Amino acid sequence: MAVHSRKELIEKYIRTAWILKIRLMSARRHLWASEASLIHLETACLQIRKICETIAYFCVIAADIEFEEVPDLRQNYRVGETFKRLRKSSKLLFPAHACMTAKENVNDQTIWEIDVKNIDEDDINSVKKIHDNTGKIMHEFSPYRDFHDTAAAPHKLWHDLNALRADHQWLWNQFWHHANYLKGTLFFINLGDQTEASRPIMIKVEGFLDEEIYLDFDPNYVADFTGSVDWAEFQ
Repeated sequence: MAVHSRKELIEKYIRTAWILKIRLMSARRHLWASEASLIHLETACLQIRKICETIAYFCVIAADIEFEEVPDLRQNYRVGETFKRLRKSSKLLFPAHACMTAKENVNDQTIWEIDVKNIDEDDINSVKKIHDNTGKIMHEFSPYRDFHDTAAAPHKLWHDLNALRADHQWLWNQFWHHANYLKGTLFFINLGDQTEASRPIMIKVEGFLDEEIYLDFDPNYVADFTGSVDWAEFQ
C-alpha cells in the first residue's frame, strides 16, 4: 500500500514543481547572461541535470498516486534507470505537454479548454539524453581540459552554450504547462508567472482531491539569483 496519502503525494508533486520552476528560471539567467563563462555554463548545466531528475521524480509520484505501490525508486536519481524500471512494471506515467486556452464566454464566464498532447517516446528519450549530456560536460568528458588554448576555448564554449540553450528551452516549453491522467481524472500543472518564484497552479477535476493543499515551502530556500543573502543571519 502507498506510504503517503493522495493529499500528501499531491503536495509533494506541487512542491517539486515549484522547485522545478525555480531551477528553470535559474538556468535561464545563466545561459542568457550578458557575458557567458565556463562557470555560467556549468552552473546552468547542473540545474538542467536536476531538472531532468525532477521530471523523473514526477513519474515516481504519479505512479504512486495511480497504483499506490511502486518500485523503490525514491532514492534513485538515475533518470534513464527510473524510466526503465517504471516502464518495465507498466507504471510509467510521463507528464505530457499541455496548454490551456480560453474558448468562449458564456454568461460572462470564460470557458477554458485544456489540450493535452500525446506522449511521444522521443520526449522520454530526450529527457534521458539531456541528463546524460550534462554529465559529459560536468565530469570526466569535459571538453574544457585545454584551458591554455585561448583561441579554441571560446569556440568550444559557444558550441556547448548554444546546445544547452536549446535543451533548456525544450524543457521549459515541454513542462511549464504539463498534465497527466491520474485515477481517471485530469491533473494539470501551470508553473505560473515566468518572472517570479511564485507557487505553481494546479487544476484538477472535482472529486480527485477534496482537501485543501497547503504548502510550507519557502521559495527563497532555492536561490533564483534575484535576491541577496544576509550571511550574518546564519552566523
